[in-house]
Amino acid sequence: EEDDLAALFNEYNISMTKLANCNGVRQAIKHGKQDGFQAIFLEWADGVSLSQWIASRTAIRCHLLDRVTLARQICVALAEVHESGVVHRKVSADNIIVDCHPSQSEGTNESLLGGPSQSSCRYSVKFIDLGDAEAVPETGGSVVVDDDIFFCDDLAALGVVLGQLFGVGDDRDEDGEKKRQPQHV
Repeated sequence: EEDDLAALFNEYNISMTKLANCNGVRQAIKHGKQDGFQAIFLEWADGVSLSQWIASRTAIRCHLLDRVTLARQICVALAEVHESGVVHRKVSADNIIVDCHPSQSEGTNESLLGGPSQSSCRYSVKFIDLGDAEAVPETGGSVVVDDDIFFCDDLAALGVVLGQLFGVGDDRDEDGEKKRQPQHV
């Protein structure tokens, strides 16, 4: 069991090392022992999960531009992860942190989960929960990024996330009641 944990930690450490210059994930800020166990300490990611962001906007009007901007940021962040030679393996709306930085020109004081529109925000996203992430095999010192087979699951999951972001998909809740769809302006 200790050997299995050591192997998992080693794989995670390899993935985090490859992601050292990737802005789309939380960075490792310290490696060391904690209570006798190897540990990697990650930076804090401000914001809320994409699931929370979406849920806060189902009952209020939300600008389509906000959703398009977030979709672009999510795609760029995942592309950075892949270009770093890592497959995430757990892409979901719960594993994406959204942060809103008020635009200097607008100076909004609205909270991330409040207000009818956040169009005066600059959004940033970070992928979290990289516990199952895997380094992509390398050939000749370079990552095999052109071989889509390594990234298929991430890309399929990305499609689901984007569908959730734009209110596409199942429109029934657990009780079979019709869900309220996001209203776009």
